Amino acid sequence: MADETKANILLVDDRPENLLALEAILEGLGQNLITASSGEEALKVLLKHEVSVILLDVQMPGLSGLETAELIKAREKTRHIPIIFLTAINKEERFIFEGYSVGAVDFLFKPFDPVILRSKVAVFVDLYRKNQQIKAQAEALERSTRDAMRQKALTELILDSAASICGIDRQGRITFINKAGAALLGYGHDELIGQPIHGVVHHSHPDGSGMSLDECAIHQTLRDGAFRRVEDEVFWRKDGECFPVEFQVNPLREDGVITGAVVSFVDITERRQAQTALEERTEALEEANTQLRQADRYKDEFLSVLSHELRTPINAITGFGSILDDEVLGPLSEEQHHYLKKMLAGADVLLCLINDLLDMSRIQAGKFVLSPRMMDFGAVVQDVIENIRPLAERKGHELVTEIEPDLPAFWADDQRVAQILVNLVNNAIKFTPDGGYVMVRALRDADSLLCEVSDTGIGIAAGDLPKLFQRFTQLDSSSTREAGGTGLGLAITKTLVESHGGTIGVQSEKGHGSRFWFRLPMRTSEDSGAPVEASQIG
Repeated sequence: MADETKANILLVDDRPENLLALEAILEGLGQNLITASSGEEALKVLLKHEVSVILLDVQMPGLSGLETAELIKAREKTRHIPIIFLTAINKEERFIFEGYSVGAVDFLFKPFDPVILRSKVAVFVDLYRKNQQIKAQAEALERSTRDAMRQKALTELILDSAASICGIDRQGRITFINKAGAALLGYGHDELIGQPIHGVVHHSHPDGSGMSLDECAIHQTLRDGAFRRVEDEVFWRKDGECFPVEFQVNPLREDGVITGAVVSFVDITERRQAQTALEERTEALEEANTQLRQADRYKDEFLSVLSHELRTPINAITGFGSILDDEVLGPLSEEQHHYLKKMLAGADVLLCLINDLLDMSRIQAGKFVLSPRMMDFGAVVQDVIENIRPLAERKGHELVTEIEPDLPAFWADDQRVAQILVNLVNNAIKFTPDGGYVMVRALRDADSLLCEVSDTGIGIAAGDLPKLFQRFTQLDSSSTREAGGTGLGLAITKTLVESHGGTIGVQSEKGHGSRFWFRLPMRTSEDSGAPVEASQIG
């Protein structure tokens, strides 16, 4: 392998003995001697190596020395390489002139004096080395110029930057500060140069008490060379006022020795004010939430007490009204029976409302529990339909059931499942104009029961669908207000379904009816999957 610290000399001759002779003569120069036995091989060598001088035989088969020289001079990278022609035949001036015309710098005629050859080659090697030195110096100068320009641009960028930046030496004296930094501190640019940063801008704590050098984060970095970021201290302005500051200290090193630091800083007054406002707002919201939770608890307690207290007089109305309607105390006229039935129907509606309030208060208090057992869902549907059919008939509705035959019994609270069905079917009847159609459909779907309650009623607007299962929510329409209710029915229904580990949903379009559906897991025993706890309704 050629020594890269030495110059390359290319020897080109088709006769091996001539190459050996040239190597013997030039060996004493201590350079890399590269040999080629043809013009073609010499051109290949020049593609890989940079050479200082070429010794080229004129008479060679294939590419002659003159043709080879012409190709070398035609290539930009090799055109400046000096070529010394070696010949033992053509000594005519015409031939020599042709050699110079294709780029030769000298002619040596065989046999040649070894000393003269070695001297000529040494001159060109020395010239090559000097050119390389000049080239390296030029490149170094160019790099240095580029670095200086970059440094100048960086310095100008720092000085003109909107961020506040200053530099300090090993003793903490300010060596430079940009315009933004000087302006933030209330000084002219030149006033701070040479001043101790600790004594001028960082001498005291936020409470005004003095800060020692040992406490100063900037001087700590000058001692141990560690980067520091501080955001709970203050800097002091020329007018004696201080401001909250966040600053960073980056140490500067030269040959591993700490020579100073760069300090970047920013006024965080507005940030502190925003944080304070946010904390105050958060505290106010927490207080408001506490009051809302307390008010919500009072409301739930009031509803619970009110519901219990109302049941007694309603039960009395229902009981004594039924005695009168049954004519136990004597016969009644048709008109008297009519008004009694209206009174009893009103009492039933009021009792349903109270039951809804009681259920919701139990849910809110976490006292709501299921009483599951093996349940025949088909039988529950039939019982519900028979009880609610008179309501459908009064409005002229067709009430239809479609229950998959032989549905297996499964573990659930039959009374709560009946309550789910009553709420959904009752809503379908209430919100379907007279002469409508209501259908209850149930089938097994994998390991779940799927039940659907569909109608040809007024439907629900897309924007109202997300509100359906929220407590105390009634959609704002004349039909809804006429139907009445607490707005708890669907919220309770959702809780009952989810307490069984099921899901509930609705598909509806305004003016085109609704389809409510729910799924219940068909557990075969109480241990095959415990129902989830009833969560509070939002």
